[in-house]
Amino acid sequence: MLTQLAEATLGVETELSLADVRQQIVAAMGVAALVDSAAVIGNFQRMVRIADCTGIPLDSPVAAVTAELRAELGIDGFASAGRVP
Repeated sequence: MLTQLAEATLGVETELSLADVRQQIVAAMGVAALVDSAAVIGNFQRMVRIADCTGIPLDSPVAAVTAELRAELGIDGFASAGRVP
């Protein structure tokens, strides 16, 4: 459910609308869980935007260690990945 919230927030096409996902989270876990989840998503969005706008690249050791994980998650396919050397 929380994955669907993150995806819907980021505009990824999901089976449920953002409003539906929010309602499911509130029904299953309560309003506090929705607020906490939204705060985490917002914080990561903020950090990513700061890193993107300053052009912070991954250093070589981190790039090597995370290559498999990034491939598995499809992170290198994100639009912002093309702006990072």
